[in-house]
Amino acid sequence: MEHLLESIVEGELENYLNEENASGNSNRRNGKTKKAVRGLNTGTFELETGWDRSGTFEPKVVPKRQLICTEQLEGHVLSMYAKGMSTPEINEFIREMYAMEISATEISRITESVLPAVNEWRSRSLETVYPFVFLDCMHI
Repeated sequence: MEHLLESIVEGELENYLNEENASGNSNRRNGKTKKAVRGLNTGTFELETGWDRSGTFEPKVVPKRQLICTEQLEGHVLSMYAKGMSTPEINEFIREMYAMEISATEISRITESVLPAVNEWRSRSLETVYPFVFLDCMHI
């Protein structure tokens, strides 16, 4: 979970800095910081987020000073990438979740920044045997 969130925040920062530079501001990266974030399903983990030199970047996925990721956010972020959602589908998710519009370019940058972590996870080696229990019952 933390790798996905870090990648998304990294994509947000990259897009923000590109927009800042396009509008004539000379804003750029200024290091990274770690903060402990508690997820309802994943426990506590450290999230490393980037800073900008002017200090005006506000991440949308995990805002500054937010220490808890909601179960809904965790579920949506994981399912977006697991399902291989298209840019319009991701845009719809962000519109519903954050009540905001986001450009297709920003979605592409965020998606591209997460793809290496997703591909690494998809190509991991699997065990030859996975034990499981299947229960089936009918209650009348």
